[in-house]
Amino acid sequence: MITKLFRAWRNALLSPEKIGENSFTFRQMLVVSFLLGSAYCGCKYFIYEKAGASIKEIYMPEFWIHSLWGGFAAVGFWMLASAMGFYGVRYLGRQISYQRIEHLVFASMFLWLLPPLTALLFGFELITVLEYFKMSNTLLPVMILASLMTYLIFRKAFSFNSKKSLTAAVFIVPLTYFLPKWLWAYASWEIAHLTHRMPLSLKCSIGVVYALTVALTCYAIRGRNT
Repeated sequence: MITKLFRAWRNALLSPEKIGENSFTFRQMLVVSFLLGSAYCGCKYFIYEKAGASIKEIYMPEFWIHSLWGGFAAVGFWMLASAMGFYGVRYLGRQISYQRIEHLVFASMFLWLLPPLTALLFGFELITVLEYFKMSNTLLPVMILASLMTYLIFRKAFSFNSKKSLTAAVFIVPLTYFLPKWLWAYASWEIAHLTHRMPLSLKCSIGVVYALTVALTCYAIRGRNT
């Protein structure tokens, strides 16, 4: 399993056309995506949310709800990107199986590990996009890499021409990151105004509910197309 996973990550970067649709079961992809998201938010907790906190924080409920949020967010992202990829490919004129697209998105999920690693190596800075929408500068290189990988996937795995592959690469980050995060950030901001405060645990709980809603909606879409 581990060897197959590393091979899939390598192929996603270098040879996306080698990624098939039967390498992993749905359950395996679900569990690994959840673990990657949990690892991302577990690291993020000590780097962004509670910089300099003692490792003893891992015994606190707030740490676990934060990690749980990351796990569900990664699952929601994987399923949302797969659904968008399926309809995007169809819109651009190809019929690619849902499972193939699902596997290609899953093979790209190692990107969730890069922001914490980048922050540890080079530091980080929060960027205010909107009053209620902040992001780390460590996401910028990941977004560039994600766009480049999308271009290669559409060009080499789906055999689209350069123009259509570039179109997919341009829209991948706005549709799978900025739009979903903007909706969640705005909802959190509105609730914070109603309650006059937004503790991290409440923010993460809202994130879990939101991610579950996205995942279940996309699971229903998946069921109609597989």
